[in-house]
Amino acid sequence: MLRRDVTFGLAAASLVAACRGDASHSLIGKPLPPLRGIFTDGRGLNLADISKPSVIRFWGMWCGPCMIDMPNWLSVVRQMRAPDTVLRDVTILTIHVGLAPKNGDTLAQWTADQERDVATPVVDDATYAIMKAVGVQGTPSTIYVDHSGRIAEHAWEFKNARGVDSFLRKITKLHG
Repeated sequence: MLRRDVTFGLAAASLVAACRGDASHSLIGKPLPPLRGIFTDGRGLNLADISKPSVIRFWGMWCGPCMIDMPNWLSVVRQMRAPDTVLRDVTILTIHVGLAPKNGDTLAQWTADQERDVATPVVDDATYAIMKAVGVQGTPSTIYVDHSGRIAEHAWEFKNARGVDSFLRKITKLHG
């Protein structure tokens, strides 16, 4: 009985310490770097030129947690595009990091096959350069960028409807 209590206590202390040390908290307030990216359709993007509120999702087709969390991400997109939300004017884009799996769709195929109501522009970051420059530590990871081009919120995977709702509430409050 005592061993179990000690083990549980150590596990809880480790979890609290890990949360405090979450490097994603240091992203808040940082401006997006002046780094160029290319959308899968060939258009260019300079992150520093993003001058309106935006939600940016970092993910990979190779990333198991990203693909498991994809239905929750799609729920975020659908709710942000609802006609009665203040988030309707927020730009949504995704940044695919790493390479697409060799035994599946290419990134261009995956992008073209997205359902119309949740289709988002996809930037190809095969070398992780954008992810590293922004300071994102892992995937899936979603940031909200405010009107000044600074990161104002961060979320890891959404996991469920509560995670989706929590993120949307936070960015709605920030977006005003």
